[in-house]
Amino acid sequence: MIVLPENLEVPSTRLEAADRVLHLECEYLNLGSYDQWLALFSEDCLYWAPLAPGQDDAKSHSSLFHENRELMRMRIDRITHEAAHSLAGGIRTSRTAGPAALREIDEESGDWIVERRFQMTERQGERTRLFAGLCTYRLRPGRESFLIREKRVDLIDCDQPHEPLEVFF
Repeated sequence: MIVLPENLEVPSTRLEAADRVLHLECEYLNLGSYDQWLALFSEDCLYWAPLAPGQDDAKSHSSLFHENRELMRMRIDRITHEAAHSLAGGIRTSRTAGPAALREIDEESGDWIVERRFQMTERQGERTRLFAGLCTYRLRPGRESFLIREKRVDLIDCDQPHEPLEVFF
């Protein structure tokens, strides 16, 4: 991976395309449109939320989430199933995300490494929870857009006890 020099110019249309994908990702989650959300991800995707600050990989540490596309699909099916009693009344969420910042371009794969800060409010029944942190994305460039190859969610309180985390960040 290379760190982008300060003077590197990336075409604004490519940056806009990356930002558009991440905006859609946030909106699909807010709307509970999980099938559309999953379609933004590549077939070999990874969704990861570390259990401790500074974790450098998901395979040698425990994680809050460490899911491939198949596990993401299973979670979608579980949280949207009519018999999901723990989710009676549904879960409503609202996410706000900061601007996407391009941090690196992987020389080998061509993937873009993009970060953005987020806050999410989750409402279920009488319970409201707040989450905040940093999402780091590995975006695979296509002809006109990007696919999300990896999403890493670093919650600011990842190392604290949590009630079950059922929705995606």
